[in-house]
Amino acid sequence: MGNEKRGWKYYHTVWLLFFLAWTVSYTDRALLTPVVAWMIANKVSFFDNVTNAYTLGGLIGGLFFAGYMLVQLPAGILGDKHGNKVMVVICIAWAGLATLVTGFAGSLLTFVALRVFTGLGEGALYSNDRPIIAAATPPQKIGRGMGIAITGVSVGTAISLFTGAATVEWAAKIWENDIAWRVPFFIWVAPTLLIAILLYVFIKDSPSIKYAEILEIKPNYPKAVIDLTRYASVFLIIVMVIYYLSMSMGLSNLSIAVLETGVAVVLIAFMFFRQGDKVKEIMINKNLWCLNITGIAILWSMWFYGFWSPSLIKEVAHTSFMVSILTALFNAGAGLIGYPLGGWVSDIAVSKGWSRKPVLFGFTALHAITVFVFWGYLVGGGKSPFIMGPLLFMSGLGLFGMQPICHAMVSEYAPANKRSTAFGAWNLIGEIGAVLSPVVAGALRDKYGGWTQPVLLDGIVVIIALLALLMLKKKPDKNSISKTNPAFMTD
Repeated sequence: MGNEKRGWKYYHTVWLLFFLAWTVSYTDRALLTPVVAWMIANKVSFFDNVTNAYTLGGLIGGLFFAGYMLVQLPAGILGDKHGNKVMVVICIAWAGLATLVTGFAGSLLTFVALRVFTGLGEGALYSNDRPIIAAATPPQKIGRGMGIAITGVSVGTAISLFTGAATVEWAAKIWENDIAWRVPFFIWVAPTLLIAILLYVFIKDSPSIKYAEILEIKPNYPKAVIDLTRYASVFLIIVMVIYYLSMSMGLSNLSIAVLETGVAVVLIAFMFFRQGDKVKEIMINKNLWCLNITGIAILWSMWFYGFWSPSLIKEVAHTSFMVSILTALFNAGAGLIGYPLGGWVSDIAVSKGWSRKPVLFGFTALHAITVFVFWGYLVGGGKSPFIMGPLLFMSGLGLFGMQPICHAMVSEYAPANKRSTAFGAWNLIGEIGAVLSPVVAGALRDKYGGWTQPVLLDGIVVIIALLALLMLKKKPDKNSISKTNPAFMTD
């Protein structure tokens, strides 16, 4: 592929469309952060006269990811069954419609259920867009492709933090507070559904030039919707029954999050024994498990800062809501550089015959170091948003750079006919961090009255990821590399 002519290629279209898909997906889901922070600050609706409001807010975020997490592995299996394009189109359309309905929630229970339902649909994106990118992208550019597409996570988070906060404050000047918090959800329906249409029109079920194997399956959207809805319905009932019974029994919100994580572990065991031939090869792969553990650290950090950084900065710096949001954008904005940078640097390593492992270790170490520097600054009584902002930015560079490298390595280690399942397993296990992080951090904040303990715990989680990476083989064994056609092996 060294003689490839310059110009716009199909894989550029794929990168762009999945960048937009991740942007609207994360805008929809991250609306929860500014909306919940505003509701807590103004004691609106579900947060009026609530004790341990931060724990409850974190629980809602965790419950969203409980649904998102549980559907990962089944969505990967459905992608291998119905086709990856079918699943990503359904996923984004589902996200738009569920976000619309969320704005009509009339109670805390309904609000939680609709957020869980949103996560159950959005969970199909990750395990199905990665195989499409891998199949459409030349191998020497796969890290960049993964990184550029996933940059939409940061863009969507930044858009959500800024527009969500601005929109709800603007709406509060026109309507009463109980109406104002709903407006951001209504606004983002149209852009999300538009991206679903673009994916349907421009993404091919199978590209004409394939750089990795992708299953060619006749699309059957109604059957895929039915299959995904069946899984989603079961998981919604499980999550909400646990939540309702736990609240009725007076269990702590932290206990609820631990129960949700337990469900994920049971699901992994169930899928292993029920569909062993489909998942066994993935679940016994030591190298994939090292990457799975790293995924937990990535998503723990991402959703600790993504969910709580506005509140952390507002409390520590004693500043306004909008200033805290703008400072928190330093972390989200780091993804604009970190995502493509991580993929690009790892591609350079591969082009020189090296492994992606030292690159991943380096980005992880950068994140760990800056987390502990940030923790030390808070312990020392630091309060300046002008210092916290750059620290969050440097931490984000390491954090967001880790993710596309992990994605590229999962693609390299996973068998081609189980690539969707492997990505689903990576995100299922990684989302344990996303489920626990908001509620654990919120509980620590409520218990100790400050944010130093949650930041310290984040640093410890990242250190565990570094230890896992030390056990990762530098390169996949030849017989474990995904089967490819000749184009994949050509430089």
